[in-house]
Parts: sequence; C-alpha cells; structure tokens
Amino acid sequence: MKKNIISIGFPYLDETIKSHINNQKCKQILFISQGVIGKYLSEFAYELAQKFEKIEDCDQYNFIYKLHPGEYSNWETNYKSLMKAQKLDNFQIIDNSEISLYELFSKSEYQIGVFSTAIYEGLLFNCKTFILDLPGAEYMDSLVDKNYVRKVNNVDEIINSIDNFNITEYDNDFFFKKYKKIKLG
Repeated sequence: MKKNIISIGFPYLDETIKSHINNQKCKQILFISQGVIGKYLSEFAYELAQKFEKIEDCDQYNFIYKLHPGEYSNWETNYKSLMKAQKLDNFQIIDNSEISLYELFSKSEYQIGVFSTAIYEGLLFNCKTFILDLPGAEYMDSLVDKNYVRKVNNVDEIINSIDNFNITEYDNDFFFKKYKKIKLG
C-alpha cells in the first residue's frame, strides 16, 4: 500500500553535495560512459574534443571521460578513439575511482551521456546536460520532454548550442528528496 511508503531521502548524496558546494565550475565537459554504449560515446567524445580545439572560443574547454568501473580494465583494447584522445591537450580519461564522480560533477559545467542514472546526479550539481541519441536514450525522454536536458545527434549540435544552452528550472526534490530524519512507530 502506498500509505506505508515513507521517503526519507538520500543522506549520503545530501552530505556529499554539501562538501562540494563551493567547488568552482570550470569550462569542463564530463562524459559519463557505460559499457553498452562506451564505444560510440568515446568516438563522439574524441570527435568533439578535436573540433573544440580548432574553435577559438571553445579551445579553453577541458574534456573528462569518466569510465564506468566495468570499463576500467578493458578500455585501452575496446576504445581506440580514447587512445587517440588522451594525446590531446584538453582530454583526460578517468579509469579509476580515486576522484569521486561527485567531485567531477561539481567542477563540470556540462555532462554528456546516454542513459546512466549518474546523469540524474549530475543534474543535482547543476550540470547542463546533453543526451546523445543512441540506443537507450529513450529512457531519458521524460527529461528531454520537460526541457531539463537536450538530446543531440552529432557534435555540431553541441557546438551550435553550447553558448545558448537554456533549460527549464527544476526543483532538486523532483529527483532526490532531501533527507529528513523521522521517527518510526
């Protein structure tokens, strides 16, 4: 029965956000990888970083490619485009858990992914969000329909909209209710 469900929030997330709240946003684009779409996302990331290096106003952007833990051990074999991308001055690959994902969100102005639940967490850190239209992106259609995120098909769509990225304001409680201590019984 619905009346027996009590939402108390996500205390870990609330405390983590507080510890990163004063981090300054950088001209940084964070890619949220997942094994099932990693090959395509990594190719997209490399192509975007290459194009940004050639655009005068965009050459100051840094690209962070955060691999999913399941990709740590095999990305060098599976993602040839990341091997090329790591040679770019503006590109960094995170293939371990030493830097928390929340720290990366707190410093990133943008995030790009497909359907990872981490995208919701990035929204809590006010990351402007692009959803790459790959298989699985349909799971994010409710966010696209509400204009909380923007769905893109190619790098040119990002380049053309990065300076005028407008989204609908939303209440963070829409995604994660604030932690509230309650007494049961």
